[in-house]
Amino acid sequence: MNKLADFSLKNNVQWIYTTMSSKDKRAIGFYKKCGFKKIGKYPSYQNLILYRIRAKPDWIKRNIS
Repeated sequence: MNKLADFSLKNNVQWIYTTMSSKDKRAIGFYKKCGFKKIGKYPSYQNLILYRIRAKPDWIKRNIS
């Protein structure tokens, strides 16, 4: 996540998206802790959930340390 935050800062990234299995509770918990919000299910696969976060590198780094 630190590398992702650095990349976002250097490249003026506005949003970061990720998908994960709805069955992977550890991953869901991790991304929620980092501030990602669920925005829906992935259209092609019913068990994939789509999450996103506004790219705020300083906030990401501060909250995952």
